[in-house]
Amino acid sequence: MKLDTDSIIDVDFEQYKGKIKTGVTLVIIVALLILLVSNVVYKIDDGQAGVILNESLVYTMEYGYETISGGSTTTAPVYQDNMPEATVIVDAGQDNGSIALINLMIEYKVEDPVKYLFKVDDVEGTLRLALEESVRNAVQKLSLDEVKTEKELIDKEVILTLQAKIDSFEAGLRIVAVNTQNVEFLPSVEAAFQQKEDATQYKNTKAEEAEKYLNIIKPQAEGEATKLNEEALSYKLEVLAKANSEMAQYNALYKEYLVNPSVTKEKYYIESMQAFLANNKIVIDATNSGDGIYKFYNMDGDTTNQVKSNIAN
Repeated sequence: MKLDTDSIIDVDFEQYKGKIKTGVTLVIIVALLILLVSNVVYKIDDGQAGVILNESLVYTMEYGYETISGGSTTTAPVYQDNMPEATVIVDAGQDNGSIALINLMIEYKVEDPVKYLFKVDDVEGTLRLALEESVRNAVQKLSLDEVKTEKELIDKEVILTLQAKIDSFEAGLRIVAVNTQNVEFLPSVEAAFQQKEDATQYKNTKAEEAEKYLNIIKPQAEGEATKLNEEALSYKLEVLAKANSEMAQYNALYKEYLVNPSVTKEKYYIESMQAFLANNKIVIDATNSGDGIYKFYNMDGDTTNQVKSNIAN
């Protein structure tokens, strides 16, 4: 068979190259869409029910109050107290129960949609009853001080108790957070609490002042004690040294006395008299010579004048 070259059409593929790439890209995108739809679309048969679960959705529930209108850029939100719900007894375990008004808010998620839809008829009502019981039980265990100043204790106790109750009901919820908004006491309780707070503050102030005074006085006292100890030690060493010196002199004298007693006695007698006369201007010779005359010696420098006086015996 002879090829008819006149019937051959010359095609410029370069001009179709871009269109071919675009077509391939569209085919790939369509295939991906089909695959994606096949994985997210479920078919429910007759007699079955389906649930769409949005796990990121968080619900809130207010306790002890309710929001009448939300705030905006120009207006503040409006709230209304739910007094019967907010009124709880605090510190009941010590037979010292007091009335408090507590406002808080919880956040929760649907964790198990099957339980959420089919295990409990009224999930919202059940959750509110469980929350009210959890708040009352939690607050009764705490003291006035803890409820007023440590709201995180309320949050911690309520979330544990509430989650346990919800789990026992198989409601399919998970409590995300508990946030205590406000705690108030009745006027009489508030006044007593404020008096106690004032007394505690006064006590703390005085304790701080005493600590500051101690920090000033203690170093001074320690310095004085150190100085006294050093002086006492110095005096002790001085006395010991003097005593040892006198003991050495006595021992030397005693040895000298043992060798020549008479000479030693005369020597020390003369030395003692010289020391005595050096410190006295007038010396009385009270030696009784039998004539009733006493001799007075006036010690004037190196001269000695004898003065006689008749003094009756």
